[in-house]
Amino acid sequence: MNKVLHTGLDIADALTCEHALTRIVARGTVSGWIEQLSDWVNDEVRRPGGDPLLVVQGMSMLFIQTIGSVAAQVSPPAGDQILKKALISQVEADLIKHMERTRELARP
Repeated sequence: MNKVLHTGLDIADALTCEHALTRIVARGTVSGWIEQLSDWVNDEVRRPGGDPLLVVQGMSMLFIQTIGSVAAQVSPPAGDQILKKALISQVEADLIKHMERTRELARP
């Protein structure tokens, strides 16, 4: 893959882009962990007796704990509530919009 999905940027440009998410996705694309995560999610969803909502719940817990770990290392405790409010605000602003966009892009 030589482009970052949804941006159209070449990997080299995406790795140095100002947008942090684009840089993370580009790094994940180059290292292969994005593809590995996608494969794992697909395997879990297809697993006999599997519950796709548990995959979503597990991923949200993973990302919240990852964000918390990184934030604890780079932000003083006085900023914890500000970061929490910012994260909640971002989820409220972007989650449904991104889900709708993803469904739209997946349509044939």
